[in-house]
Amino acid sequence: MIELVKEFAKWIVVAVVAALLWVTAQTQKPGPVGEVRDAQIAPEVSGIEKEEISPAKVKVLPKSAKRKMNLPSDVQANDALHVLDASSLPENDHPVVVTHILDAESGETRTLVEQKPYPLIQSESENEAIILAGVKNGGKKVLRFGVSADLVQIKAVHIGAHATMDTDGQYFAGGGLRIPLD
Repeated sequence: MIELVKEFAKWIVVAVVAALLWVTAQTQKPGPVGEVRDAQIAPEVSGIEKEEISPAKVKVLPKSAKRKMNLPSDVQANDALHVLDASSLPENDHPVVVTHILDAESGETRTLVEQKPYPLIQSESENEAIILAGVKNGGKKVLRFGVSADLVQIKAVHIGAHATMDTDGQYFAGGGLRIPLD
């Protein structure tokens, strides 16, 4: 019976890993650095018809903002297109700028997204805890518990502290580098 439970547990682990890989593959990857592109519509509002309103006045950024933000040429050339606002999302590895455009003639809006380059250097506080199950040299089965803290990012390289402890009593503590592969 114990062997059956162990075999079942192995298949559960395989299923969870497969599900995580599938979910990761479905996630929209950011565009190339510096490329301004139209944002995807959030699934929560996809298919919902927009309503017309008549605001008294809409405050927009001056035309010079379009040039300063290096927006696509079709946006810069069209005097009816105005920048409503632009937001920076620095909490990503690559900071992202989201810009909202209003077409004053049609009333339609457009949202643009630009992935900025990695910062040269910045402090960060990304922490994670891990629990792993596996086999060590010689076939010994162990659980590994770990914690990791990223402290500084230099371009794409994250520098931090890492510690793990195995159920067989072995441990590791030290510093290291992490480089995202996506």
